[in-house]
Amino acid sequence: MSATRQRSLAAAIGASALVSAALSGGSATAASAQATTPARPSTANLVGETACVDRALAMARPLRQALALPGPARERGVPEVIKRIRAKSGVCLHILIANGTAENPDAGLLVGNGFTYDSTSCPGGQRCDGGDGGALLGNGGNGFNGGNGGNAGWYGGRAGNGGDAAINCIPGYCDGGDGGSAGRHGNGGNGGNGGSPSASAMSTQGTPALEGLDGGHGGSGGRGGLLSGNGGSGGMGGNGGDAGPVSAIATPS
Repeated sequence: MSATRQRSLAAAIGASALVSAALSGGSATAASAQATTPARPSTANLVGETACVDRALAMARPLRQALALPGPARERGVPEVIKRIRAKSGVCLHILIANGTAENPDAGLLVGNGFTYDSTSCPGGQRCDGGDGGALLGNGGNGFNGGNGGNAGWYGGRAGNGGDAAINCIPGYCDGGDGGSAGRHGNGGNGGNGGSPSASAMSTQGTPALEGLDGGHGGSGGRGGLLSGNGGSGGMGGNGGDAGPVSAIATPS
């Protein structure tokens, strides 16, 4: 899972620095001290959660540091590691193992599915990136309205597809989303299709609708698995923009 695409994996404790430490193999204790923490019933709860996450990451570290070793997840002992983490991480289990939501699309740090957006959860033409799956196991969510697909977990999960550009997209926002990356095995997510800018969409933004405006680019396919798998298919480019009324075209003074 790419450390550059983390948005809110640790939103439950407000520790974005904790995520970077987790994915780079560092300690969460030092990172959490730099994070902005929302209101908590007591400081002891935060300290307990941080220590809990540190312990769980230490248990998962051998798997995260040996991704290129062959063998399916079961042979590598992934289910057993997750079982031990569950048994010893009651205080922070909601941070480690959880599915993404519309408000916090990324899954838990280690296990869970990223959130997939649709017209209900991503209204009004906004661009929504699908959530990343957990670092060990989980599906990446699909993007919507040109949003990128989420990345799959390293030891199991499907990469998310990029979303097609919004219908009647505004110029500059007509590209399809990129597909998410696969884990150790599997195909990358497909890129979304580019959109065609329309005169009506441009007029709402006060932008003249000029004939021949380029359509959006199709999104790039996601990276295939580290050990096996194909890259995702790229999206199709959109058509050129509609012609605007003559009165909308600026004339020299």
